[in-house]
Amino acid sequence: MNSDVEPGLPEDPAELELLGLVKTFLSSGTDADMAAAAGVIEELVKEQQAAGTPSDPMMLQIVGTLLMRQAERAKNEAVAKQTVARAQRDLEMSVDPNKGFPNFHRAHKNLATLLFRNEQSKQAKFHFLKAIQLGDQDAVSYGMLGAIFMDEGKLISSENALRNSIMLNP
Repeated sequence: MNSDVEPGLPEDPAELELLGLVKTFLSSGTDADMAAAAGVIEELVKEQQAAGTPSDPMMLQIVGTLLMRQAERAKNEAVAKQTVARAQRDLEMSVDPNKGFPNFHRAHKNLATLLFRNEQSKQAKFHFLKAIQLGDQDAVSYGMLGAIFMDEGKLISSENALRNSIMLNP
């Protein structure tokens, strides 16, 4: 784990125990267990917020990522929108400069992807650039960034991003 771009595991024994439970849920790979894992972490985050205790950025990133997956699989559009909003909130909190881990590479990348998929290109661009600055070398990230630059009419930047995407994954 690179401590410059990953906050590390929570130090609280209760949070570590909760991560073990989440791992058990995730090992099945079923949608129901994914939802249960997200629910367990969301409940912890709610309790922490009610107590005025900051939530661990790693926990927020995990629940945000799980919620992204739930939103993709949601059959009801209203439920999907609510789930996306929750995922975005948690991922934004995980990289918050005051309460989170502002250089959290994975959270920036996931947040950028979520924002891009939900037509929030301006915000997505910021997080893609931050993820790349933090070491992201993913063809998909460069491809989405290239699409954003294309929409903005920044053709040279778009070409460069798309070239990087193709170079990473021909």
